Amino acid sequence: MLPQQYGKITTNGVRGMILAALDTGSNAWVGDIAMTVNSDQALESYAWLGNAPALREFIGGRTPKELAENGFTISNKDYEGSIKFKSKDMRRDKLGMIQVRVNQLAERVLDHPAQAAVCPPADRRFGALL
Repeated sequence: MLPQQYGKITTNGVRGMILAALDTGSNAWVGDIAMTVNSDQALESYAWLGNAPALREFIGGRTPKELAENGFTISNKDYEGSIKFKSKDMRRDKLGMIQVRVNQLAERVLDHPAQAAVCPPADRRFGALL
């Protein structure tokens, strides 16, 4: 946003700034350490089979091992972050600080999945992923 446009900041303009900042941000590294799964339910249950057994020397015959059944349930939660600007601050913002704070909020939105992956709540069974 250009300095001469700061006097024309509107609620929709701020929303547009947030969406533009979200489009340019990235938390791509989260996919390297965690699996992303879409969810549309209040609770999601996931099941998976345990690890394959270690190899052993083949003597006598086969000894198949059953895979352990594992699973967990995640309760979805809603999160929010809001900024409130006074109209006088919007009119007087010659240095673009509103844009800076809006971008900061967008960065926090983008960082949230990473924070959830790196620092899960203490009551989770598996603890931290890193």
